[in-house]
Amino acid sequence: MKRSKKILLCGIALAVVICVATGVWIKTKPQEMPHVVGVTDLTDIATMNIGAQMPKLLYADEDKAVLQGTFGVLVYDLVNSRVTDRLTCARIEENGITQLCAAVSQDGSVLLLGNLGEDYTQQYDLNRFALSEYDGAAIDLYTPTQISPGYDAAHDPYLDLQYLIGEYIADLGDAFLYVRAKQDWSMQSLQIVRCSYGTADEKVWDVFGKA
Repeated sequence: MKRSKKILLCGIALAVVICVATGVWIKTKPQEMPHVVGVTDLTDIATMNIGAQMPKLLYADEDKAVLQGTFGVLVYDLVNSRVTDRLTCARIEENGITQLCAAVSQDGSVLLLGNLGEDYTQQYDLNRFALSEYDGAAIDLYTPTQISPGYDAAHDPYLDLQYLIGEYIADLGDAFLYVRAKQDWSMQSLQIVRCSYGTADEKVWDVFGKA
């Protein structure tokens, strides 16, 4: 009987230790934990207007594109044709950023965020989808190419100017990526277009599905 009580007390003590340890871990865990790729709320996109400016193409390679707009910042998987992650404006503002300025590292692994005209204060791991404070470490940043749609002799021949065209492109060597949308300024109509130099062949992705 005494042995049974001793075992029971040991079991209770162990359970208490586990609960305390779990509480400490939850309290001290990173600001944002990685989450499942593909679990992204886009329900507000259907009624969203693009706003004063077309979404900016912050970064792109053959596999993914990172865009900034009134939706916040989103990551688009070009291989699987889907949005894999999104930082909404509300989520960004929770970290004290009200006038977003963003940039992506040259290798496409890190997104830096801060207020316009100020230093970057947050960094977002684009592989683990985790947000944390930026420690100021030197990062080689990717610079998209700025164009003037309608007045750009080098790129206008490849652009369909019946659409609203973004002012930034990603040069891939034998091709470039740009963003476009319908003239009604609907965010739902946003597309990413891959245009091949020379042949002008296009591949089009509907970022949020068919409008």
